[in-house]
Amino acid sequence: MLMRYTSGIFIGLMLYWASGQALALEQASIFEKVSPSLFIVKALDENESPIRQGIGLITNEKTVITFCHVIAKAKMVQVKQSGISYLAQLQHADIERDLCQLKVPDLKAPALALSSSMNTLKIGQRVFVIGFQKDLGLFMSEGLIAAIKLDDNNLPPIHFTSQVTTLPGGSGLFDEQGMLIGITSPPPSRKSEHGFHHALPVAWVQQLTPRATEQLAHMRAIKENQPSTPPSVVNKAATRLTAAEIRQHISRATPFEFSGSTYKLQMKADGWWAVLLTTGSDSGTWEIGREGSICLKLRSVARYDNFTGCYFAEKNPKGVIILSEKKPA
Repeated sequence: MLMRYTSGIFIGLMLYWASGQALALEQASIFEKVSPSLFIVKALDENESPIRQGIGLITNEKTVITFCHVIAKAKMVQVKQSGISYLAQLQHADIERDLCQLKVPDLKAPALALSSSMNTLKIGQRVFVIGFQKDLGLFMSEGLIAAIKLDDNNLPPIHFTSQVTTLPGGSGLFDEQGMLIGITSPPPSRKSEHGFHHALPVAWVQQLTPRATEQLAHMRAIKENQPSTPPSVVNKAATRLTAAEIRQHISRATPFEFSGSTYKLQMKADGWWAVLLTTGSDSGTWEIGREGSICLKLRSVARYDNFTGCYFAEKNPKGVIILSEKKPA
């Protein structure tokens, strides 16, 4: 009787050990399958020195998805893995969601398999985060989908747990079949007040091209509708702001308005701006130029020139900050 009981324990332990081995092989197989499609994205200045880096995921042939803020001020972009670098070009930019699509002509690495729908995701489902950690290189972490929030189109709807407290933004979120289901939120991708991490759904990648095209069209319309009258004539009673005053208003989140239109501009302290429209917003980067002018730039499709415009900021008698286009001297 004792021998039969002992044998049962032994068989149970063997089955437990075998199942653990199978689980480890499964995780290793997922990592082996998807890791060749993850790259480091480097933003370089005019001297080809790195100014920022992030993570890129291959979602189609010779196509890499990364965050727009990673390449916002780059003069050149590279993608790199295992010591090999490739030049990349911006193809599409969905600034509202901070997702940019790069074209890498010489890239030969395989594309990731993309999940077909958010509807297949379930709370409690096992997921794996694979990306690059500083000083570690490629890493893998396991977790569970904790919640799916679909009532806000501009917030990452996938909430998940992870063994790692701080995850790098731009990492891939994969299911048990190794299919990409999301991208971890931009850094710092820390746990929320509920203790969860967040991820952008892969559907946002599939929506990137039409959204970027729409945003570009809106920006074109704004540029074409700008008045050509000098600011001193348009706003006779206005007071031109200095660079320091402009920065103060930006830090206070003061809205700016374009002269001659009803469009309002939201300047953000992190260097981004958004034009508030009835159907969405158009965004890009800003910088303070000489003579207190504000220069706006849209990170647009590579085959178009960047939409760049410089404006004087002036406060009218009602206290509204007006942007009037700066004309060349």
